Amino acid sequence: SVYTVFRMVFVILVGLMSIHASKGLEFPVVFMPCLEENCLPFERALKERNGIEEERRLCYVGMTRAEKHLVLTYADKRLVRYGAHVMYKKTKPSRFLTESGVIKNVKTIK
Repeated sequence: SVYTVFRMVFVILVGLMSIHASKGLEFPVVFMPCLEENCLPFERALKERNGIEEERRLCYVGMTRAEKHLVLTYADKRLVRYGAHVMYKKTKPSRFLTESGVIKNVKTIK
């Protein structure tokens, strides 16, 4: 039936949005990638007055959008470009991973 086809298509669709746009919405599964220092919290926010508090609120908003499953990820290294130079830069997990109480010890999966 059309309903069955709609459900099949609906199940495999993935939506991508900013944390700001997700306020007030909920989803069965939420993926929050890039939970690294200088990504969340964003590097510029660390220099702004009250910037870290706003980033912390945004992280909380993102985490609380999940109805059933929340997947939090961070990279061990990031590919960074400096002009013509490309290199891998070691990253640190976001402070929000431990501050939130969701994760007691950050574990690296290799």
